[in-house]
Amino acid sequence: MKITHVSHLDNAELTAELSRLARCEREATAALIVHLAEFDARRLFEGAGYPSLFKYCMAVLHLSEDAVYNRIKAARAARDYPVIIERLESGALSPTTVRLLAPRLTPENIHLRCRAHNGYEADLFYGPGRTRGGVVRDGRAIHERVSVPRTGPGTSTRYRSDRSLVNDTRETRVRGLSAAMIRAR
Repeated sequence: MKITHVSHLDNAELTAELSRLARCEREATAALIVHLAEFDARRLFEGAGYPSLFKYCMAVLHLSEDAVYNRIKAARAARDYPVIIERLESGALSPTTVRLLAPRLTPENIHLRCRAHNGYEADLFYGPGRTRGGVVRDGRAIHERVSVPRTGPGTSTRYRSDRSLVNDTRETRVRGLSAAMIRAR
């Protein structure tokens, strides 16, 4: 497909085409995950000479490591919870979100936990029983104020072994926030 033809589209056509392509990508991703689940269940990668589905996807399907990892985790979760495929097709879930949620899914909480729309929300709201210092009850996060260390000239930031942040000018514990989230603030 030649990409240069899009410059001739007017704004409405470009917007419509972009929406159509995003929908097609979601549908293709969901279909790929369904097929990966069956391929994995049949262990066909072994017949092709690969020790794992991961290696097969990297070598034969030419997917990136993160794409393979997310899709395999999503495929294995979708075998147990088919609603995941519907949520992937609709765009309510991404393969990354499914990967984050998969270890915590149960038949009792599948519909509640599949409300997250992206990996950040899944990690924040449906993490291992905690959010940014709060807990999850009935699918709603209860937040506590979290102090974020100030960084700048004259201060240095380091991490403890429990992944809490230490600011040398003032000790501050930050739970549930990754370094990237802290830098984004």
